[in-house]
Amino acid sequence: MQEYDGGEMISWYKEYHIDDICILICEKSDLTSQEVEETEPMMKPYRNRSESWDYRSASALVYAIFNIYHIPLELYRETDDGRPFLAGGRGDISISHSGNFTALAFTSDSSKSIGIDIEEIERAFKKDVSRLADRFFSEEEYLAVRKSHAPILKFLELWTRKEALMKSLRIPLSRLLKEEKTVLSEWTAGRLVVKKLFEQDQFSDKVVGSLCYYEM
Repeated sequence: MQEYDGGEMISWYKEYHIDDICILICEKSDLTSQEVEETEPMMKPYRNRSESWDYRSASALVYAIFNIYHIPLELYRETDDGRPFLAGGRGDISISHSGNFTALAFTSDSSKSIGIDIEEIERAFKKDVSRLADRFFSEEEYLAVRKSHAPILKFLELWTRKEALMKSLRIPLSRLLKEEKTVLSEWTAGRLVVKKLFEQDQFSDKVVGSLCYYEM
C-alpha cells in the first residue's frame, strides 16, 4: 500500500499528500537558506521569535503552507507550550525538526488533530538505541528493536510514531512510552491513523518520519 504521494520538488521544499493532509519537508542547503531568508520574516509578527535554523525554517514552511491554501497569516496561533494551531477552526498544523531537516503537516479539516515527527538517521548513529529502547519502550517493542536487521531504523520508526501520536492526541510523550496500548484504548471512540513517511523516497536514507491523525 502506498502511504504517500511524492510531489514535485518545488524550489526549496518537497510536497506530499496523504488523504487530505499536506506535508512539506526541507533540508538545509544554500538554496533553502536563501528561500528561508526571504520568506520567514513574513511570519515574525505571529510566531515566538528565535534565530535558530529550526525556528526560521519552520516559519518559512508555515508561510509556504498558508500561501498554498490562501490562509491569512494573522490566523496563526501558538499555545503556551508552543504547539501551532489556526484560529477560527480553519484546520490543524504540526511541525517537527531534526538535524538539517524541518517538516510540517497541515490539514484544512477541522475535525482532524494531526501530529508529525521526523528523525535524521545520521544523528541516531551517535546514540545507544538498544539502551534507549530498554528504558522507554515496552518489552515487545524493545525486542523488536533488538531482533531487527536494522535496529536504528526500527527504533526511529517506533519513536517517531510515538511522537506523532503524542502530538495528535495532545498528551505528554511520557504517557505513550511504555503504556502506548493503554493510552490508545482511551481513544477508541475516534479514528486514529498512523502512516510511515519517506519510504522508497529521496529522503529514505536520511530521515525516518511518522504522521498521525485523530478524527475527533
